[in-house]
Amino acid sequence: MEIFTPFAMRQTKAELFTKGKEYRLPLCPINTPADLAVNPQLRARDYFTVVQHGSLGRPLEMPGAPFKMSETPWRVQRPAPGLGEHNNEIFGELGLAPNDLVHLRAGGVI
Repeated sequence: MEIFTPFAMRQTKAELFTKGKEYRLPLCPINTPADLAVNPQLRARDYFTVVQHGSLGRPLEMPGAPFKMSETPWRVQRPAPGLGEHNNEIFGELGLAPNDLVHLRAGGVI
C-alpha cells in the first residue's frame, strides 16, 4: 500500500482500470452515482429510463433494468414510492390498526 496508494492517487479510475486489464491485475473502479450517469456503456445500451415524477411534476431519469430479455421486456410500472406512501399497507401487515398510525404520525415517529 505504501507504494500503490501514492501511484493510484495520481491516476483516474479509468486509467487504473485500463492499466489493470493490460497487466492482468484485479483492479476495477468503484463508481459513484455520478460516474454511472455518464457511463458510455450504460448509455449505449439504453440502461436509463425516464419516468414522470408525480410530486415534482417533471420527468426524472432513473436506472432501468439490469439486463434485457427479448421475450419479456422490462418496463417501469410506476415511479418509486414517495416517503410514507405505503405506510398503511406495510404497517397493516405488521398488525397495526389505522388509529395506531394516526398516533405514530402525531408523535413524529412516522
